[in-house]
Amino acid sequence: YVKDSTSSSSPLPAHYRARKKAQANYGLHKKSQLRAQQAMERAMLGVSLRDHTRNEEIRRRTRVTDIAQRVAKLKWQSGTHSSENRWTLGS
Repeated sequence: YVKDSTSSSSPLPAHYRARKKAQANYGLHKKSQLRAQQAMERAMLGVSLRDHTRNEEIRRRTRVTDIAQRVAKLKWQSGTHSSENRWTLGS
């Protein structure tokens, strides 16, 4: 009988390690989406990375809104709107 070396190598439970890995992958996914959006905005202006132009300046020039920020804002607004009458009785 040979004991699996990966099962006892970490003091953390397996489900905790899996959750941390999923969180790391989610962060990488978001980062790649952001880089793709920034690359598209640079292409719209004809700016290269070598120009060292700040992302805020590129956003200001292109007048492109960050879709992730817009979705998050709308989500919070709709959530507060739907919970306004939650604690009232029968109205």
